[in-house]
Amino acid sequence: MIHARLTTAASLILAASAFLGGCLGKPGPVEEYLRVGGGDAACSQDTQTGKVRLAVALRQVKSADALDRQAVMLARGRVMSPSLRWYWEASPCRLAEQALVRAVNCTPGLAAIWPVRSSTEAPLSMAVTLTAFEVQEQPTVMNAAMDCQIWDGSGTKLLAARTFSAQVPAQALDAQAIAEAGSKALSGLSGEAAQWVASLSMPGVLGAPGK
Repeated sequence: MIHARLTTAASLILAASAFLGGCLGKPGPVEEYLRVGGGDAACSQDTQTGKVRLAVALRQVKSADALDRQAVMLARGRVMSPSLRWYWEASPCRLAEQALVRAVNCTPGLAAIWPVRSSTEAPLSMAVTLTAFEVQEQPTVMNAAMDCQIWDGSGTKLLAARTFSAQVPAQALDAQAIAEAGSKALSGLSGEAAQWVASLSMPGVLGAPGK
């Protein structure tokens, strides 16, 4: 009788160990890194030939700490949380910087100076704060926004300021769709910002701060 009880107890312990081992050993979600172009890889410089290009110093893009991470931020209603599966190839701030550099360099009449150093000299400088870069789950939409400021060469006088935003629908809540939506959002924001800077660089436009 004692032997039978010991055998039964041992069987239960082995079964429990196997169950717990299966639960604890279950692999987590596979991490996926999303590549975001943020604009054309190359642009035609034909329109730049023989023309003077206005140098624009692009300062480091900043954001709130919650956005300055590689994990894709997922929004459900008013609650945001970082994904445990999807990650951008770099932080959104760095992605935005790269997109802005490409967009400015691809805009006729402009030339981007980046990175900016203490010795950098340029007639205009651009300061950008990324205020939104998250995926809304229902409906699935990529929300992105940035505040842009144009300063004089000394960085002491604000010449103009504007906010740009984009809402790009994603085909699905998966890695490929999110990457495509993020790329379109950054491309759109940076392209609009570059065109805005180009319009401000026209003679007489920057006469009043905040225009």
